[in-house]
Amino acid sequence: MNNQKSQQGFTLIELMIVVAIIGILASIAIPAYQDYVTRAKWSKAISAVEAIKLAVGECLNDNSGSLTACDSSLGTSGDLQPYGITAAPSVAIAGGATITMATNSKIHLVGDSGLASCVFDLTPSITTGTGTIGWTPVYVSGGTASKCKTYIKGAS
Repeated sequence: MNNQKSQQGFTLIELMIVVAIIGILASIAIPAYQDYVTRAKWSKAISAVEAIKLAVGECLNDNSGSLTACDSSLGTSGDLQPYGITAAPSVAIAGGATITMATNSKIHLVGDSGLASCVFDLTPSITTGTGTIGWTPVYVSGGTASKCKTYIKGAS
């Protein structure tokens, strides 16, 4: 009589190949996911200033496109107060109605010095005669310029 059972299971080589494939896929997926998360956080920060951009646009419309008439947002006596902007957390309005955005610990990736303290200006540009305002993100300082710029569309 033959009472031998057939062997079942995977060989060590087969298991090592599967682990290697999973490792390769993870090495591609994890950085892509981190980039996605950082871009999403920057998008959220940029969309948070949409109200300020709208207020600046209305102010420019009411003041014949004068950028200096719309460059003070804070306080009850600021240029943008009539448009509902009395405070702008983590954002500053500079001369020429430029909005300055800086990263904080919630935006840059932990341990990534290339993204630490990225600062961008959103500078308005008015197209004469059409009434349209474009906002150009301009890298100012902090982090590694090339890394900071990759997370904001149209940044220069």
